[in-house]
Order: sequence, then structure tokens, then C-alpha cells
Amino acid sequence: MTLRKSFYPSYIFAFLIVVFSSLPTGQFEKIKESSSILKIFLSDFTFHVAAFGVMVVLLYWGFSRIPVLPPPFLKMGIYSFLFGLFIEFYQLIFPYRDFALNDLAADLLGVTVVVLILWGKERQKEK
Repeated sequence: MTLRKSFYPSYIFAFLIVVFSSLPTGQFEKIKESSSILKIFLSDFTFHVAAFGVMVVLLYWGFSRIPVLPPPFLKMGIYSFLFGLFIEFYQLIFPYRDFALNDLAADLLGVTVVVLILWGKERQKEK
């Protein structure tokens, strides 16, 4: 598998994040209002943490297909966080979206937690 192909899942996921971050939030809010459980699981914070955690997992999967020792966890974290920063600035071009520091903080939380989990997993493999 080539370098480029190993990252196809992360490219596709990033594209989906861009698409969803371009959409108005009105319809989505109506779905959340239908249930208190949905308010929690479909909250903006939860989505950001999960989406950027998944982004790190997909980058990890891509890097794991390349014979690099050890996996570049710092690089994966920085790429994911910078993508989150890009998304926040990208949303400024839409009148119905905005830049939010709390979204960026949630992105960073998701990235950090998953990087630490994967790093711990790799350390366990080494022992």
C-alpha cells in the first residue's frame, strides 16, 4: 500500500467534516430538541471531540501502513488540530456559521485524548 492510499480514509473523513461544517445548523437543532439524550450525544462539544478523535485514529491507521518507527503521534496531533483551526476559519465565510474557541478547545481535547490513548497502546506493544 502506498503512502497516499493509506491516508484515503482520513482524506474522505476530512472532506466530510468540511461538508458538514458548511451546512446550516437549524435542521440539526430540531433533531436534538426531540430528546434530552440526543441533546447530550448530538451536542456540538461531543461532535467536535469525537470527530477530531476519529481524525487522529484515521491518521494513525494511515501512518501504521508505513514502516515508520515509532508512529509520529505529535505530527498526527498537530495535523488534526490545525485542520480544526482551518475549519473554524472556514466557517467564517458562511453567514450562518461562526468561529468558536470552545469548538477549537473540544477539537484539541479529542485530539489529545486519542493521541494519548494510542501512544499508550504503542508503549504497551513495546514491552
